[in-house]
Amino acid sequence: MEFKNWINNRESQKELGKKSEWRATKDQIIDFWKTLRIDSPIQMAPISYDHKGSTYGEDGIRITGRPEFIASVLGKLKNILAYEAESTKLVVSYRETQSPSQVEAGNLKKSYVFYVQTRQRNQ
Repeated sequence: MEFKNWINNRESQKELGKKSEWRATKDQIIDFWKTLRIDSPIQMAPISYDHKGSTYGEDGIRITGRPEFIASVLGKLKNILAYEAESTKLVVSYRETQSPSQVEAGNLKKSYVFYVQTRQRNQ
């Protein structure tokens, strides 16, 4: 299945309760990525105000690495700041981190992680 078709059919698959086990190849991902317009708005669905539990499956962005890398990516995502508004708010986290498996292996290199999601405000 083509990557574009999978994206378009994903909602209908969810409605039918089918589990999607398809995975895009690198070439499919790059071809799809090239078709995207740079001026397309980011379409992040806010998490409902009364949502309980994990937000793992909700819309969100995680960026890991050096602070310089994170800042360079965030500069490209400034339109997400519009979600800090009257009806929605940004949920953000930016912290230093270390991989437990890397620490166990003796690699003490520190890195950073940035997370952002949007949530409906209580109104």
